Amino acid sequence: MDANTGQYKKYSQPLKISENSSPQILSLIVGNDGVGGKYFATMDSNQCVCLFKKDYLQGDTTKPIEWQFHGKRRTHEIEITSIGFGESLDENEQTKLRLFSIGRDRRIFEYDVYASSQQKGLEVMTMFKIEKEAHPTACIWYPKVDTKEDLLLT
Repeated sequence: MDANTGQYKKYSQPLKISENSSPQILSLIVGNDGVGGKYFATMDSNQCVCLFKKDYLQGDTTKPIEWQFHGKRRTHEIEITSIGFGESLDENEQTKLRLFSIGRDRRIFEYDVYASSQQKGLEVMTMFKIEKEAHPTACIWYPKVDTKEDLLLT
């Protein structure tokens, strides 16, 4: 998705970085999706969000469970300031895990945790602008267990 226009575009070529530097992981968060968590996400200095999943190696239940790369996307054009997981109820009253990123470009992206894969990358569900003047610096999921209203505090 183009961070300026909101239009989807595929990043079919690998991200290019200089040989003298590699992207630095700026934050790592673990999803609150059960004991030990099955997902974690990172944000890096190349404005990328990466998702990892703890699962059977190559989906084969005879192989060991390991952390596996589950997708990457560069959505923000300038610095990502925060990433966060949240949980909400879907239309069938089942808990679903949600992943968000917020950046100095005053945009929030929501990623599709379950549709993402190493082959397809980190899928973007939605993007919206949240500010006109200030640069958001953090986001956190506000759990509301008594209502279906979902809140992401920035």
